[in-house]
Amino acid sequence: GGGSQGGGSLGGGTLVCSRDGERAWSAALTSPAVLLAGSAGAGWCAAACEDGSVVLLTAAGRRAAPPIHAVAAAAALHASPGGESLLLVGAEGEVVVWGGVPSAPSCVLSASAAPLLRRAAGEGGAVALRHASLLPDGSPLLTLSTGSFAWRRDLAAWAALADGPFSGSTYASALVHPPLAGGG
Repeated sequence: GGGSQGGGSLGGGTLVCSRDGERAWSAALTSPAVLLAGSAGAGWCAAACEDGSVVLLTAAGRRAAPPIHAVAAAAALHASPGGESLLLVGAEGEVVVWGGVPSAPSCVLSASAAPLLRRAAGEGGAVALRHASLLPDGSPLLTLSTGSFAWRRDLAAWAALADGPFSGSTYASALVHPPLAGGG
């Protein structure tokens, strides 16, 4: 288990990890955490903070790398199942994937999903990010209120996997993603 607690000095935050009800460690953050993700198997976690920074921590609560500033505000944070990659989606549609986490993060993708977040003129209402994850090949998968989209490296663009018009197709899926909460 674990949790994020506000507090600390100079507007920072503190991340507290507990095991079996006992405090295992605490780590100072640049500001309070808004999202958490990580890999128990690979032994690390990441906290996206209010100030837009991402702090990578080892299983012992030590900083694995300096804080990373890639977006103004985080909307989703997701660790790959094997723990080798980290996906960050910014509130303005920024999409960043780092490999080599936690100790030697390097950017493997920097893209924008902003065009997907805009509705056509006259459609009204905001497009909501419902789920964000990484596919087995490391490509981001975004499920929005308007459909599901995967990044295609060969196209250097987002490909619609399912969208409104597709819902009438024989091949449409009835799969419902859980709401985005914490780690995507």
